[in-house]
Amino acid sequence: MASSVPPAPRQACPDGRCVVAVIDRQVKVLGSGSPDEQRLNALKYVVHFVGDVHQPLHAGYQDDRGGNQYQLQAFMRGSNLHAVWDTGLIKYLNEDADAMAVRLAGKVAAGQWTAVQAAEESCRIVGTAGFYPGRLVDGAYIEQFTPVMEGRLGLAGARLAEVLNRVMR
Repeated sequence: MASSVPPAPRQACPDGRCVVAVIDRQVKVLGSGSPDEQRLNALKYVVHFVGDVHQPLHAGYQDDRGGNQYQLQAFMRGSNLHAVWDTGLIKYLNEDADAMAVRLAGKVAAGQWTAVQAAEESCRIVGTAGFYPGRLVDGAYIEQFTPVMEGRLGLAGARLAEVLNRVMR
């Protein structure tokens, strides 16, 4: 299993080579007078990485490659913890993506935020007791962490909207 405490984002971002620094840089480009092609590329990075920084394992432990090397059984097949959080818990809900987006959007309001804040939140989730299950994702795990996953998805969407509204004015 991974070490007991995930790294703080500032410690885990040597030379600005991490998702936190990329988000900050690309938001600046997006809100600048840079050429449209550069701003479009920045928009793609911001959309992608704002989602990533809210997925807890994207800010977790390096020694297990964000849960990719943590092998387990989930949903009647072999998998890894990262895949469970990227898609498994979402697919388990068996809900239309548009309906889920509407349902989750109504639950969260986001004020101004920072990428560091989002990464620190993700690190705290990874450090939660039971986050790394035994080698089987069971009903208790799904029941405990599906609301957490839904909260992170909703928050990522609200925060993405906030940053786009702020820099695209």
